[in-house]
Amino acid sequence: MTGIKKRFVAGAICPACSKMDKIVTYDDENESYRECVSCGFVEKLSSMMEKAKEKVESIPVNIVTHPVNNIGKKKKDADES
Repeated sequence: MTGIKKRFVAGAICPACSKMDKIVTYDDENESYRECVSCGFVEKLSSMMEKAKEKVESIPVNIVTHPVNNIGKKKKDADES
């Protein structure tokens, strides 16, 4: 019988204990998880992705447009146009 293959995530910080390089990821029964080997924190990655998606969808965006003709021209060139 094969055990669950867990992989460390380089540079990851545990959201519970704030220790770096203690997070492993693994798949179990069609779900992905992350777990801290230091404090025991476990989170289903699909729930984490849903939270991130909600956060991204709620960020307001301001669109700023610039006149295309003056971009990249020197001031002298822009004055002659």
